[in-house]
Amino acid sequence: MHVDIGDVGEDVFQKWCSSVGLNAHKAQRDRYGWDYYVEMAVSRTTGSAYDLHKGNGAFKVQVKSTKSRSTSVQVELSNLLALATDPLPTFYLLLQFDSALENEPHSAYLVCLDNRWVEKILRRVREVTIQDADAKLNRKKISVSFGKCDLISPVNAHGFMAKILELVDGDFSAFSKQKQGYLSEVGFEDGAAEIRIQLETKEQQEQFILGTLGYREPISVASFQAWEKRFGIRDLLPTIDSTQGTIELIVGDQRAVRIMLAGQGMEPLFFNMQLYISPIPSAGQYLPFRLRGRYFDVLIDPAKKNIKVTPEIEP
Repeated sequence: MHVDIGDVGEDVFQKWCSSVGLNAHKAQRDRYGWDYYVEMAVSRTTGSAYDLHKGNGAFKVQVKSTKSRSTSVQVELSNLLALATDPLPTFYLLLQFDSALENEPHSAYLVCLDNRWVEKILRRVREVTIQDADAKLNRKKISVSFGKCDLISPVNAHGFMAKILELVDGDFSAFSKQKQGYLSEVGFEDGAAEIRIQLETKEQQEQFILGTLGYREPISVASFQAWEKRFGIRDLLPTIDSTQGTIELIVGDQRAVRIMLAGQGMEPLFFNMQLYISPIPSAGQYLPFRLRGRYFDVLIDPAKKNIKVTPEIEP
């Protein structure tokens, strides 16, 4: 008689849920990477006023059953993406049996698709789809490995429930809120855009250097392009692609300094000023810098051995 190990595993899972009061709803069709939607009633036995607004816990589980000693499974990237982007907590449950005739697994593992997995999955999808916009994600796979830290102990319903609560830190709503926030931010750590500016003339280059020193004058450019990017990977086509135009650089005050002005036969004068240093070198790899104060503005270009002082006239 042939016994399907997958059916055995799902029977065990449903029995576990029933014995600890979890309400498990079986997916009619496994199109989005999960087998069960599970509800867990919130305990309000403390009588705390802060328990009143808490909703029941809910999560999704994909059940994997095996007679193998292997502690990893190959999962379609499309299924992983669906679970990683689901607002609910999502899990992979691995049940290991010695044979399909056993009623209980000898080992069980539970992996939560937490921030680490969300980052890994989204990054991989980004890499695949940027190479081929028509890529079939269901034909790409990622190995989901289960380690000692993922073991359920004891291997029964109570051990499973305890592991679930441990992985969501006892609060399903807080976990879901944190997950959704992370989903919208991950991959943008090094910026969400890449901009390329072309400067053709020497005058344009000098204007750009002045812009990095806080002079907010429009800078004429030969062309500029901008691409959206995530995980350091930019889109294939720019969102902006234009020839000729102007840009304006907005540079904040870099560093406060105190300047002394002294000369023969005069008392030293002290001025509080802001120091700007351009990140772009001029000829000879010298960095131009600027001192901006209440009474005057000083531009110093070591490459040209030039100092320009502009008075700031006030009543």
